[in-house]
Amino acid sequence: MGRHLKLDLDEDLWNSFDPDGMLTKIRAAPEIARGGWENGQEVALPPGYHDIENIIVAGMGGSAMGADILRAVLVDIADIPILLSRGYTIPAFAGPRTMVICASYSGGTEETLSALAAAKNAGCKIVIIGGGGRLFEAAENSPQLTIRSNGMPRAVMVEAMFLLASLLDKMGFAKGLADDVPAAIADMDSFIEQVEVFVPTENNLAKGTAEKLQGKIPMIVGSGALATVARRWKAQINENADQWAIIDEMPEFNHNTIQGMDLPVMGQRGIVPLFLCCSADDKRDRSQTDNAVRLMEEAGYSPLVLDAGGSNRLGIILCSVILGDFISYYLAKLNDVNPTPIGRIARLKELRT
Repeated sequence: MGRHLKLDLDEDLWNSFDPDGMLTKIRAAPEIARGGWENGQEVALPPGYHDIENIIVAGMGGSAMGADILRAVLVDIADIPILLSRGYTIPAFAGPRTMVICASYSGGTEETLSALAAAKNAGCKIVIIGGGGRLFEAAENSPQLTIRSNGMPRAVMVEAMFLLASLLDKMGFAKGLADDVPAAIADMDSFIEQVEVFVPTENNLAKGTAEKLQGKIPMIVGSGALATVARRWKAQINENADQWAIIDEMPEFNHNTIQGMDLPVMGQRGIVPLFLCCSADDKRDRSQTDNAVRLMEEAGYSPLVLDAGGSNRLGIILCSVILGDFISYYLAKLNDVNPTPIGRIARLKELRT
């Protein structure tokens, strides 16, 4: 009962817990996405930019996450490979027919600046996505897509994602995506209404799940398009709730992880498996998930199978992202932490200078 009361407070009482307005950003995701798509349509690319064989997105953290999730959306429709480079370099095959999209909200991410230098040296076609800063200065002669929303990179992830989606649509590498965007954004609006702070815990999937995760280590397992969403959930729980989380992927999970669930014995008490599922799952993946859930229950675990719904592939992925965002927000409340500051990550950046 006490935990329910903590999550079912009057909305006015949430302000003291969230003085930086993380909830406002989570709620605004549909509008942020819509703005990103519209702004991306305004970008003009120089001659020759359509003559490419592959795309590499270079970025870290929240700035990379949008590209990672978009790759899951486009895996069945993109005409060329889209790769993600999280680090200081780009693959050795990159050259004049490679487009390298460097993404950094701050514009000062050292790994992304290094990747930009490597892309220049390789003669790649370069596009910048971010909020300005050194990255824009270092690529002043390249097309630049500006993230216009304010907030932490993770809070405006969908704008970067939709800027990139819109760019690829204009280039003809995301056939059919434009047709799915309106319904997907409507899916986000509708789903947010189901997990909002004013919806009581008994009827709120995000609140109910957050209560089951308090004091535990979530093990988030995604399959197909939701494997990448699992990474987003992990990052949100880490950064918003200041809490450990681990991730895995189905069906790989059933080829190794499932065997290791007996030891240490504290696992049954401390780990909560979360299986992300959706109507777009391969039936074989869903069967694998059902079998894994059965075995974990027999071993003393209490796995959760979560499906956020959605009317198309893009909407399914975005609703799953929203569910994870709200779960992490409610966990922050249960953990008595402000969901915005990332002091330890900021300290790490100081140690590198």
